Amino acid sequence: MRFYPEAAKVRFVSCMLRDQARDWWEEVTREVGSTVVAEITWDKFVRRFDKEFSPSIQEQRLVREFQDLQQTTETVAEIFAKFRETALLVPRYTMDEEMKKTRYHYMLRDDIWEFVSFSGCKTLNEMVEKARETGD
Repeated sequence: MRFYPEAAKVRFVSCMLRDQARDWWEEVTREVGSTVVAEITWDKFVRRFDKEFSPSIQEQRLVREFQDLQQTTETVAEIFAKFRETALLVPRYTMDEEMKKTRYHYMLRDDIWEFVSFSGCKTLNEMVEKARETGD
């Protein structure tokens, strides 16, 4: 969602909310007013949402799972899929391209890590493509 204006992100996602999340957002709107809600940034929305729906113990477990993610027998495609899935659950640990690249790089098997280390990749996608070149 990085290519959309801040206000559009909040409007889009708030329309997608269901059940308890929808009720929560309607309550927020009543509390602060629709004018304030219209000006809420994406970051503020995410923080409010996380505070409401992501208990700290669960969040700590997800962070640990993300930090412990290591390629063992998985192919590059499989480990990248796990990386993407887990990264969505801990967005503050993948806030920018450098953070993503660094975490992905250090979770690779040693032989792939070394191959990628000398490639000079500027983006995560370049790094994934370089890792795939190992034939894994």
